Amino acid sequence: MTEDYNQDAFNTFVKRLKEQENSELDNVITRYISYQPEMVEAALHVSVDRGLISYELKEKILGQIKVNFSSKVKGVKQVIYEKNNAFTGYIERYQDDAIYDLIEDPSDIVIDVYHAVLSVAKERELISQADFTRLYGDGLKATRNEQEIVRDEIKEIIAGDDGVEITDAELEDEREKYWKCPACNELVSIDLGVCWNCQASIPDKIEHPEKEEVIKEIKARKSFDPVKTGLSLTGAGAIIILLTFARGYSISDFWHFRYLSLLLGAVSFLSGLGIIIYKKIIKPGD
Repeated sequence: MTEDYNQDAFNTFVKRLKEQENSELDNVITRYISYQPEMVEAALHVSVDRGLISYELKEKILGQIKVNFSSKVKGVKQVIYEKNNAFTGYIERYQDDAIYDLIEDPSDIVIDVYHAVLSVAKERELISQADFTRLYGDGLKATRNEQEIVRDEIKEIIAGDDGVEITDAELEDEREKYWKCPACNELVSIDLGVCWNCQASIPDKIEHPEKEEVIKEIKARKSFDPVKTGLSLTGAGAIIILLTFARGYSISDFWHFRYLSLLLGAVSFLSGLGIIIYKKIIKPGD
């Protein structure tokens, strides 16, 4: 599965897992990121021997796991498994009660496994499309790294509700103007063939945004005010800088791991300040 793959380790794990219950095999497969690649392949190998899955399904799952163990960009991996998730065939073996249990408590199953759980649940009409979108979005948030968390904090600080009224006709018209990126969930103009945020290609089957997403997009566009945006950016930058210092890391850890957050906060603060100065002093009439 990887360049440093160890055949002896694989053989050892096969012998060990042959003595385990099916539940232990399932635990290794659905939480594969926490185990050595050789142990994951051994669990799949034993599952085939016991007739739990087919050889073809094992090979598909191994291919997907290999991609997720690779150094490819996170968004690229996500596009690959969202288009054709090999774990869907694996999860289809589960009873409805087991799927409900995983939805309520996904524990530490890998995100592509969780995506398969939700996909099967939606197909069986155990959850709605809205439930799928919300639950999968929450699952993606749980996998964010430090920089992604900070980026989303900025979005939440800048976002607001100013009471802009939106008619039903306007809402329906706007829904058709966007496709929802399957890689990062951003709304992209229907005229664009790639996502502006992560460069993922437009899918064959376009998903238009939900009502709430369209409302948020319209409000953001209607309520845009350069000065307001500048104030929001300076506030967001100040908060990020304060949060970076206040998160309780040691001095050595801070400078090694948190300098990007500090830089992002400074850029946000200075950008907002620049916008305010431009609109209020340099070009107040524009």
